[in-house]
Order: sequence, then structure tokens, then C-alpha cells
Amino acid sequence: MNINQKDIIDCGNYLPEVIDVDYLGGYKLFLRFQDGKQGSIDFSDKVKEGVFSSLKDQKNFIKFGIMEKM
Repeated sequence: MNINQKDIIDCGNYLPEVIDVDYLGGYKLFLRFQDGKQGSIDFSDKVKEGVFSSLKDQKNFIKFGIMEKM
């Protein structure tokens, strides 16, 4: 099952848990969710300004990770 960028951003009140993420280059990530959905998303429009502007530096962008539940 694949998802597109709109599915990730417009998920309403339901926020599926990300279980795996792969860096694809640039500002693109491939995400896998606990509900079986997966797909790539391009964050290049999101890092231009505002709260995500610090991620414009790709060195900061690729420092992502998944926190384990306690």
C-alpha cells in the first residue's frame, strides 16, 4: 500500500506511528508506518522558512531518527 505526500500531511487527528525511515537524498524521506502504509515525501517546500527553517541545512535535515517507546 502506498501513500502520497497529501496523505501524510492531511492525516487529520489520526497520526500513524512511523516505524522506519530512509533518507533518499535532498529533502526526501521514505516513511513506513505501523498501519502498513509507506511512501516518500519531499520536505523541500517545508524547510524554506518558519519552524522547520533550521532543517534547510541538509546536514541538520539528515540527522533524523526514530525514538523508541519507553
